[in-house]
Amino acid sequence: MYRTSWFLRWAVIVGFILFVVGCGSSDKSDIGSQVGGEQSQKVKYKVVAKKDVSFGVTKRFEFRVVVPSSADKAYLENVARDIIDHEIPLNAATFLFYDREEDSESIYTIGKAVWVPYGNWARASEVETGDYSKHQMIVEIKEKTPVLTSEEFAIHDEIKAMLKGPGNPYSENPPAGADIKEWMAKQSTKIAQWEDNAYKTVAKKHNITPQKAKEIYLKVEMR
Repeated sequence: MYRTSWFLRWAVIVGFILFVVGCGSSDKSDIGSQVGGEQSQKVKYKVVAKKDVSFGVTKRFEFRVVVPSSADKAYLENVARDIIDHEIPLNAATFLFYDREEDSESIYTIGKAVWVPYGNWARASEVETGDYSKHQMIVEIKEKTPVLTSEEFAIHDEIKAMLKGPGNPYSENPPAGADIKEWMAKQSTKIAQWEDNAYKTVAKKHNITPQKAKEIYLKVEMR
């Protein structure tokens, strides 16, 4: 399943190459800013990224926040409200919650919340910035996954670092004039070998089988 997802990704890239003149990729969001300031004694959290997604004068922000893995819906709402209390005036905000900072560039692992007027992100421009009289807090908790061990996290992180390491084949594009079908077949083999090498290398280090290493990687990745 994992390799198939990468194959579909290449197919999309190739589609653009065939039907669009010029092919570009969007820049990654800036996730480097750390937000300090005070926080409530009732909740513990760390804002690891704050992204400005404002539109004109409508101030909208996305926060990526690390919280305890035991955090429930009420806890997430308290964290979101605490951040809002210490933030500049805004119109709308999204909060993505994680139990590990290492995962904060991907989909949320604990839950998410939105702070929006009338409960609708699209209506953020209908209120004055900083006027929260019409705002609603909507919180979702992600379905709990099996408890993961520190070793499983370590194995996952080591494999991921290898997969994303220098020379990885995932972002490669076919050379000009290449036979696309032939190139994709070669690329599929190349990626399979790249992944197998990562699983084997990490498996040997942790004295497990490559198949077990792969299972652990996917278990953490898909949680």
